[in-house]
Amino acid sequence: EVATINIESIFPFRKYFGWNITGDTAMKIDTARSMFDTLDELFTELAEYRPLELLRSQRQRADYLLTKQARIVAMTCTHAAIVRSRLV
Repeated sequence: EVATINIESIFPFRKYFGWNITGDTAMKIDTARSMFDTLDELFTELAEYRPLELLRSQRQRADYLLTKQARIVAMTCTHAAIVRSRLV
């Protein structure tokens, strides 16, 4: 026997999402997961900005961004060199 859980009563972010509990609409588990995914994406984006907050000058921030992008280019070039024989 599966116990039913009242999701509305245990969901901690109802107020943030503007979820009003009414008798005719019940929050489904898929809705709650979707809202948690939204929060996860928000915190992931905030984590990307964190290094920029810690760096003091615009020059340090520019150097950080340039280095980050250069790493992506270098990894792409390295991968292309490794699989070159399959590409040509």
